[in-house]
Amino acid sequence: MAKVHKVGEPDSEALRLTIGMLKDKLPDDYIIFHNLETISPAGFAYEIDLLVIAPHAVFVIEEKNYTGHIRGNAREWKMFNGAVFPSPLPSINRKTRIVATQLKTFDPSLEKVYCHALVHLSSAKAKLKIYDPQVGQITVGEQLVRYLTTPARLPVPDCDTTRLREKICGAVLAGFEPAQPERQIGPYDIIEQLHSTPEYTEYLAEHRYLEIESRTRLKVYHVDIYQSAEKRERQLRLIFRDMHAIKKLASHPNIVRASDIFPGGNDTFVLPTEWVDGYSLRGLYSTGNKPERGNLADIFRQICTGLVYAHQHGVIHRDLRPENIIVCDNGTVKLINFDFARIADIRIETIATQIEGQLDQRYTAPEVLASPAAASERSDLYSVGIMFYEALVGQTPYRSPRELLSHREFDWSVTADCTDDPAGTNELLRALCSFSPESRLASAGQAAAAFSSLRQ
Repeated sequence: MAKVHKVGEPDSEALRLTIGMLKDKLPDDYIIFHNLETISPAGFAYEIDLLVIAPHAVFVIEEKNYTGHIRGNAREWKMFNGAVFPSPLPSINRKTRIVATQLKTFDPSLEKVYCHALVHLSSAKAKLKIYDPQVGQITVGEQLVRYLTTPARLPVPDCDTTRLREKICGAVLAGFEPAQPERQIGPYDIIEQLHSTPEYTEYLAEHRYLEIESRTRLKVYHVDIYQSAEKRERQLRLIFRDMHAIKKLASHPNIVRASDIFPGGNDTFVLPTEWVDGYSLRGLYSTGNKPERGNLADIFRQICTGLVYAHQHGVIHRDLRPENIIVCDNGTVKLINFDFARIADIRIETIATQIEGQLDQRYTAPEVLASPAAASERSDLYSVGIMFYEALVGQTPYRSPRELLSHREFDWSVTADCTDDPAGTNELLRALCSFSPESRLASAGQAAAAFSSLRQ
């Protein structure tokens, strides 16, 4: 029987049952800590469901009470009921790296302790079809016990923690606090933490009083109160930028809807946005179910239709990439994440310098790489062209436009294997992705019409 240390209270009945299973079925030389919270070197809190010290490794485990048939990829998982959540593997990998750093910081002799990330689905009824190289790090039901007791599953099966167990426990007790997960934010009950960055955390939530469209995505921005008053004011203006852009565009079906931002307590601001069941375009690429060519052209037609409305209202997205395009189950396409948008009636002098280096260079127009303030409607069209090329070929044409700035051209040569109309497709790609903004299509409306022609 394993030893259990309760750091915090189990936050679900499923986790409570998993802890009981591990306590009863793991050998005596296993130690279980549960419901911990630690602070990363950057100062952000991370919750850990389970930390298991085995004789051959330290396991950091994320518990999920998902059930039924689950399909997905390295970025997103789609549940049997159509709901789509971010894959929990990137999050638990990040937490595992933080745990390893905490151990080494507590005592340098713990540097060689191998820390291994796992995602555990407590329901034995969960059936997985996940296209992810790390799918082997997912266990279902009692598979978890077999995984934890089989050193050969790990890339370093000869790691011996037996002599270091006392120091490892000391590091955990010294560096971790009881987890205090968010359960309510304003009028919303938290269902699931979806995603976390140094700037914000996203949650799936339900409104306690509104039954129509009760499920909501909450984007909780963190304010650094230790900055100067000037920098805090600038940060708040940037936080409100996303809401301002979405509120200007709230009535269009191809742009995610948002409610008013509100203070969330503990130096946070909360932006409720429409919950959309569907894959991001990035996730759609990775599902193994690539859209048919006609459907793909329609996806990009809808992207451009949303951009027409945004551009008419003075909003340049400036961060168009597959992660920021959602394809709903009913085929509707939504543009999301306007954090870096350029908005005609808002001027923040430092926005250009603050977003420089944060944009994904693979999808960023050359003039925006040179100066984010130079973003225009045609810059968004460049990003659309790169995404379309990637959807057809399976990869972006280059890692960064900087690689080809000296050439000022690219040989757009999509073949018949990728499209029914190679000549028309290549002509459209050239019109979208010219290195010179003046040589691109003049408007998103023209691009939408071109994608409609491709579809037909």
